[in-house]
Amino acid sequence: MKHSINLQIAAFAAALLCMSFDMLAQAPNSMPPPRPRSAGARSVEDIAKDPSAVKRLDLSRKKLTELPAEVLQCTNLEDLNLSGNELTTLPSGLASLKALRSLNLSRNKFTDVPDVVRQMSWLQTLNLSMNQITKVGKLGLSSLERLDLRQNPCGTGIDPAAFDGMTQLQNVDLSVTGITEVPPSLAKLGSLRVVDLSRNAIKQIPPALAENASLVDLNVSGNQLTTLPVGLASAPALSILEFSNNAVTMLPAGLLNHPTLRRLIAKSNRISAIPDSIKANVLEQLVLDSNNIASAPKSIGNCTRMTRLSLRANKLTTLPVEIGSCRNLSDLDLSGNKLTSLPIKELGELPALNRISIRSTIEPEGRVMDRDVPNPTVNPDATKPKKP
Repeated sequence: MKHSINLQIAAFAAALLCMSFDMLAQAPNSMPPPRPRSAGARSVEDIAKDPSAVKRLDLSRKKLTELPAEVLQCTNLEDLNLSGNELTTLPSGLASLKALRSLNLSRNKFTDVPDVVRQMSWLQTLNLSMNQITKVGKLGLSSLERLDLRQNPCGTGIDPAAFDGMTQLQNVDLSVTGITEVPPSLAKLGSLRVVDLSRNAIKQIPPALAENASLVDLNVSGNQLTTLPVGLASAPALSILEFSNNAVTMLPAGLLNHPTLRRLIAKSNRISAIPDSIKANVLEQLVLDSNNIASAPKSIGNCTRMTRLSLRANKLTTLPVEIGSCRNLSDLDLSGNKLTSLPIKELGELPALNRISIRSTIEPEGRVMDRDVPNPTVNPDATKPKKP
């Protein structure tokens, strides 16, 4: 009997397999053919086989001091990676590569943007980061969408008109370039979406940049800002704003009520208060560590979508019970404050909360608390001094 059942199962499986092949044979177009992979090369030898077939070429970290002539034979080349070499110049013939869209020249020894690159108006992505560029003249790259110039010693060497006419530019990184102001031609570009100006010596953000209708992500951390333009509170697409390590004393009115702002990171400033006028918003992360904040407003409870709240190293003594309305809060950091009490009941009822940090909190009696509660219901004893 057992042998008979096994035979029946085997016959059934074979029948199913045959049906599957029949169905595939009857519907040859039901599954699209695999997409051909773009031809790529990683050496000059690879180019020699068929230069016109090469679309991606990676010659990074080859210790090149000049561009191999064979590269200019790749007439259909779209992506060229020359990062991590010792290049100081590029041949004028590079401009003959009309199909090229992405050019990576990072970590070389360029002191200026090569002239031939300025002629390549069809480029969409240009990476010149971590070179020795001290001057940036007018680029004229009208099709460029992404530009990376970070970690170059530009200082005041960027021409105010450097970005004129670059109406397609969406993503620009000028971090760690030593600039003292935002180039006017950059600030007025209406196409900008992601801008990184961090770790420079900028003292103010131009209103034109702050009010940019396309701006989604702005990072100005590590500068010399003391104020933020009020226009940031009304930039219609702003989703991420970071301005840590500055000297800002107050948040712009209405910033926490911004209709699209999801993440606000403002550590190590001189902010003394969180505005008590927070309305319903879409804020998910609020990080205000190492400021001078003495209290959190009751209206913090209107941040109903917030998942992370970090107020470590401030001057807090408690939180309002309205924190219990932040039903999506999962990470709460109050380390390094002077807490005397917490709304234990409200915190314990937050359904998403899985971490509270109150490490190294100084108590009135001078005792140091060192507690992380990884999976609360909150322990009431976590806010009481230990008995001697």
